[in-house]
Amino acid sequence: MFLGIAAPVVDYKDTWAIVGATIETGAGKIENGTVVVRDGTIVAVGKDLKAPEYARVIDAKGQWVFPGFIDAHSNLGVIAPPLSADADGGRDQSTYAYPSMREANRRGIRSELKGADLIALTTPQLQSERRAGFVALNLAVGGNLFNGAGSAVALTGGPRRQAVIAGDTGQFVSFRLPPRGEGGGG
Repeated sequence: MFLGIAAPVVDYKDTWAIVGATIETGAGKIENGTVVVRDGTIVAVGKDLKAPEYARVIDAKGQWVFPGFIDAHSNLGVIAPPLSADADGGRDQSTYAYPSMREANRRGIRSELKGADLIALTTPQLQSERRAGFVALNLAVGGNLFNGAGSAVALTGGPRRQAVIAGDTGQFVSFRLPPRGEGGGG
């Protein structure tokens, strides 16, 4: 007869701990927090949470963790100000270098725009995105060749100063040109 003490067997491959991240919970932010995932399910989230000994640890210092989908390119709720036929500039020349061309002739080139400056966070489309499970969007103006800088925005429903994660995530370029005005036919 064999007698022994049975110890529970834990497969560490199915348990992950994401440590040191800024965690957006939907109800607020946890700085330098930990998320424990077991068998594909989040089982613990917290600031002073210790990773289980058997877990695979992911060092996420300086990174963000969100409880949902992130749309990498969206223009929902972002509306570009219209170009004026008489405008000659007047924009901040210290941020971007602009060609010396009248504003009205710069069709499709709106590299001076920033998604974070133009977003309306209360639009019905963004509320619909939240209901669909999206928690953050990388927003930029659409409909131009050069659309301006994208901005990473959390869909928490809070004010812009709290929602903007990164104000400049890079320039957005597309192959869609804006509609042309009345042409000269030639």
